[in-house]
Amino acid sequence: MTTPAAEHLPAAVTMRCPVCGRDVTTSQSGNTTRCPKTRGGCGTPIPVPAGTTRPPVELDCYDCGHTWTTRAKAGSTVRCPGCSHPRRVPAAARAEDAPPPAPLPARRPAPPPTPPRRDPAPRSPRQDPAEDDAQAEQERAQRRADTRRALAELRAALRPSTAPAAPAAPAARTAPAASAPRRAPQQPAPAPGRRFTPRPEAVRGPVTAPATARRRTAAAAFLDALGGALRLRADAPPGGCEALDPTRPLEHRACGQLAALTVQFTDQRGRHTLVHACTTHAEALRYLATTRPGLRATLRAYTPA
Repeated sequence: MTTPAAEHLPAAVTMRCPVCGRDVTTSQSGNTTRCPKTRGGCGTPIPVPAGTTRPPVELDCYDCGHTWTTRAKAGSTVRCPGCSHPRRVPAAARAEDAPPPAPLPARRPAPPPTPPRRDPAPRSPRQDPAEDDAQAEQERAQRRADTRRALAELRAALRPSTAPAAPAAPAARTAPAASAPRRAPQQPAPAPGRRFTPRPEAVRGPVTAPATARRRTAAAAFLDALGGALRLRADAPPGGCEALDPTRPLEHRACGQLAALTVQFTDQRGRHTLVHACTTHAEALRYLATTRPGLRATLRAYTPA
């Protein structure tokens, strides 16, 4: 009787229990199995003849490195008992299917001997630290003298005098003269028999009304919370555009145009926020209202307060 090849043997063997006549399937070649009692069997031990299953194959897990032995068919997929990572049984895992070993590569010739390393040239002895400090101090004194000489020549050239200027010596520092106190503007003398009323002094720069200042403060906080690219200019002149673009250069951030439209923002609670802007910035401000649900923006003609 001829034995079939290992790759043609079945993965499991089905045997009949000699007591109860139940079919028992096993893959343990050369061992003893029992008729399973959980499936109505009798538990009788049944010897399994050797050579009825595939020879064992040793596999290594690519994930955890665990090594185990399996009798699965070549080309099938099994799982690692340690981490359950799938591993495919190679077709050349059997001894009879393994390819002939590859010839060993030829030995590389030995590299030529390395010439002995030469020691670097001896360095010159380092100068004394005291001499280094003295030389550095001398160089700093020379630079200070050159600076004083250049400043003296510059003062002599700028001084309006025909006489030759004497070499300037380092002048001692003197305390700065006390600035004269600023005199208050004189008020006109009161006429006899009339009540004297002081003349108000002129105020420099534009003055913002308190109501306008409060409105601009609230609008600036509203635009900051809205998260847009535009900000509100708190020092805008009366009738000017109040939009400020921080993304532009410093000298072009403030808009120098006149206000043509008024953007009125209305939130869900019915609160209003007013911003006076030119036509270009008014459209940009109105677009910001579309980014928040429940917020509406209305454009109307600008009317000076």
